[in-house]
Amino acid sequence: MARTWRITREDGEDLGFAYDCFVTGAVSLEEFTGWLYRVLQDTDDFPPFLIDLINVDDADELRRRVINVVGFLPSADLDRMQERALEGIAYARFPDHRDDSITRGDAFAALQQADEVRRRFADFFPGLAIPHDERAQNGQSQQRRVRHWWLAGSSERALIVGEMPAIVRERTAAGQLSTCFEANAGLVLQIVTNGERAMVMLLARSDGTGGHAINPTATGSSAGYLLENGQEDEYADHDTVPLPTAFALIEHIGVHGTPPHQDWQTDY
Repeated sequence: MARTWRITREDGEDLGFAYDCFVTGAVSLEEFTGWLYRVLQDTDDFPPFLIDLINVDDADELRRRVINVVGFLPSADLDRMQERALEGIAYARFPDHRDDSITRGDAFAALQQADEVRRRFADFFPGLAIPHDERAQNGQSQQRRVRHWWLAGSSERALIVGEMPAIVRERTAAGQLSTCFEANAGLVLQIVTNGERAMVMLLARSDGTGGHAINPTATGSSAGYLLENGQEDEYADHDTVPLPTAFALIEHIGVHGTPPHQDWQTDY
């Protein structure tokens, strides 16, 4: 008996899930098109836009034109954890996948918790395996092992997370505009400020991944960022945040060992 797929404007849940897999990078355009062919084989009375979707052979063009082609934006009713799980599939299947909104470790952790997403992906794309991402798993396990932080060079004194912003405030007031914290899990948190804004960077030494906080709506640039070696830098305001935001980020990273999911850019 042919399967009934939910692919209409009134109920487009299945089309939405397959398209969400494509948009997040969990499947390629060719794999998404393969799913469309499967739907055509299973469906006697299908909407004409399925043929139009199949005929779009460029991924960027499909993203730009999907509403015009379909007549509505396909989207599944996924919660935030399930959306992150799709990113986990993308990271696991494609080594070059990058998404500045979520780290590899966080995406993998979400995937591990989202049994329904894994089952649904296997149902929709039965020929596609989700590889075990050892790098992501190791990174996440290290994040969970964060037990304490210390000021670089002072590992004998563990810090209370609440002390970390206070230390940056005190050092900034004293003219020391660069502060580096380290954690037992191999994390390095670097803050460089000019007294008004700050560059906040997090590096995981275990796998070389790193990133920094961003201010997406900011324009222009600011000078006066003094490094420990005496060099004074100027940074785009897009790549720095106001000091109050920096203090909140320091506490977040201090508690969780991971950057926030928003307003963070992965650099490498």
